[in-house]
Amino acid sequence: MVELDVQLSKDKVPIVYHDFNVNIIMKHKKSKLNSGEPSTEVHTMAIKDLTFKQLQSLQLSPVIKANKTFYDFGEEDQTEENLPFASLEKVLDLVDPKCGLNVELKYPQQKICGQWEAEKTLDLNEYVDIIVSTVFAKAGARNIVFSCFHPDICSLLKYKQSRYPVLFLTQGLTKKWQQFKDKRNASIEMAVYFAQSVGLEGVNVHAEDIINDRSLIGFVKSKNMILFCWGDDLNRTELIAELKEQGVDGVVYDRRDRYFVRKDTIVGHIS
Repeated sequence: MVELDVQLSKDKVPIVYHDFNVNIIMKHKKSKLNSGEPSTEVHTMAIKDLTFKQLQSLQLSPVIKANKTFYDFGEEDQTEENLPFASLEKVLDLVDPKCGLNVELKYPQQKICGQWEAEKTLDLNEYVDIIVSTVFAKAGARNIVFSCFHPDICSLLKYKQSRYPVLFLTQGLTKKWQQFKDKRNASIEMAVYFAQSVGLEGVNVHAEDIINDRSLIGFVKSKNMILFCWGDDLNRTELIAELKEQGVDGVVYDRRDRYFVRKDTIVGHIS
């Protein structure tokens, strides 16, 4: 199963993208003021303020960290299937139907300091309706799980459909990020009680909490809830296997190829 972050463009197209904003570099014409070299300005724009066509027209540039280019986007990457900001519809059409999808709905929330993750977008009802309708129209027999950090969106997902399970995402007690103002997100226990109250199938918790306190696994399972976990702490094959052995139903982590190699897979290097 693959996890996807889904949100809406300005023209209400569900797209697959994690962040609420995108950095756009504007190049100015060469001038004498800067030795004849073109100057650049970086503008941060909200995904919700750009249409799907505008998003797909953005030209990708290499990511450079510590003077190293991690990926060079050449002309061959600008083909239709490799354009940035894929639509959810296209993903559902092209990805092997045997591959299940964990569809995480992205929607800004208020932090405990009072600041919002991003400017709020559409009405919650319309937002959920558009994404759910796309999944229903295109998912076919594919296994789907819905998830979201926003408790009210989780409630709407449950009230509006019963075909696919809904998991409440929580970042719990970690100090890595500022907590959300909504107390339903404050801890695994609070998340479970909320999930139970609205009939959700389970929770998707930050792994740090259950790594530090394994009794929380038993707590979630005692409530007959599905338990997924996510986070950067899930970086060891042994730890992932251990958590699954102790009752965790699903583990969300990056780069599966780093931790698990199929027995029938040949791994080699080209010199």
